Amino acid sequence: MSLTVTEKFAIDAGYESPNNQLFTTTARRYFDVILGGSETILDVLTSTDLPQVPSLHPTIPFLRQSGLGVRRLSPVHYEVTANYGAQGNGKPNTNPLDEVAQVEFDAIVSEEEFDTDINGDAMVMVTGEAFNPRIRVPVYDNVIRVTRNLPPNKVDPNTISAYRNSVNNDNWYGLPPGTVRITMFKAQSISDDEQTYWRVSAEFQIRRGAPRTTDDKAWYKRVLAEGYMACFAAGQKPFRFGGAKVLHKVSDGTYISNKANAEWYEFQVFESKSFNDLGLI
Repeated sequence: MSLTVTEKFAIDAGYESPNNQLFTTTARRYFDVILGGSETILDVLTSTDLPQVPSLHPTIPFLRQSGLGVRRLSPVHYEVTANYGAQGNGKPNTNPLDEVAQVEFDAIVSEEEFDTDINGDAMVMVTGEAFNPRIRVPVYDNVIRVTRNLPPNKVDPNTISAYRNSVNNDNWYGLPPGTVRITMFKAQSISDDEQTYWRVSAEFQIRRGAPRTTDDKAWYKRVLAEGYMACFAAGQKPFRFGGAKVLHKVSDGTYISNKANAEWYEFQVFESKSFNDLGLI
């Protein structure tokens, strides 16, 4: 008792792309199946002589079998259709590693404490005292989300960990060094009969330098130079100015009476790394 499976010469194949970027490729193969005895339709569907999910198409690269359809022509004769499909970016039926990156622009908002106004002047009282609580302002940052396939040697746990708390030290996607911080990086390993690769999704947050600083320090921790103590002159011992905070110079701690001359401490808190080395764009 056995099935006889014969492939027909007929074949249907094609693709469609509503936006000329994402291509959906499809194909069908047709088989005649003759029962040899008391086989059931389940025996037909599970026959090893028919292509099974997710086997590759024999002549169209990277196209995979997505399901079987059965039509009964007689008590012992079935026609089986094997359906194939795949999606790709850039061109139909492409190698996954040749697909172009999918880039999406967005924006996020966070409410943060501000110590400068739009002109870069310190937001303090005329006495030099800071507002308590601090003034909070909504901050909108542009976001770039990228999805792309990468070869196995481009992604590993150490690489991901190294970029978790980092900013760009190079000109990346037209953005100057120091302005881009990686906020999400995940990768899914995909293996098939053709190859193994990573499907990577990453998110980048863009911020420009604050007034009175430069873009390369956009993600520095920035703190207004103020405290309860200051020096009347360079080299002198700091003196406590009552119970209110006063402005002082970063270089020598001397008292600043004019808020227009306020200064800030700036600390690098994220590692600088080459974002171009990620190979995402």
